[in-house]
Amino acid sequence: MKFHTEYLTLHTKTKRAYIHLTPQVESALRKSGIKDGMILVSAMHITAGVYINDAEDAHYFLAAALEHGDLAHLIKAVGTVSRALGVAKIAKAAGMTRDNLYKTLAEGSRPSFTTINSLLKVFEIDLLAAAAKAYKREKRQTHHTRAA
Repeated sequence: MKFHTEYLTLHTKTKRAYIHLTPQVESALRKSGIKDGMILVSAMHITAGVYINDAEDAHYFLAAALEHGDLAHLIKAVGTVSRALGVAKIAKAAGMTRDNLYKTLAEGSRPSFTTINSLLKVFEIDLLAAAAKAYKREKRQTHHTRAA
């Protein structure tokens, strides 16, 4: 497994500031030579957060949450995006009340697949199914064995 660590020191003119880190993070990734894996950006000794500015940011954020493969992580990400873009607006687009959306996204909730799918559609994200490579290979080998 390959690792790469890079530290950024940032100075701001004011106590609170928004800093777009994507170019620096992309540069560090290119320097690392790592092509597949996970990137961790950690703000040490300060309070920091992800700022979702528009639908494009939301797509990237939710795509990363989906790749994580954990329902609780996905629910938390949908909640973050919903609050950033407006809970009332997202609830209305999903065909639910604001209170119902909050309940759906509460920690420990277990929303149905239909509910998660309808929320993702609000963000213009479609879930698609694809067979895993191992499953395809197994089916192909079974087919060839029977034909022989």
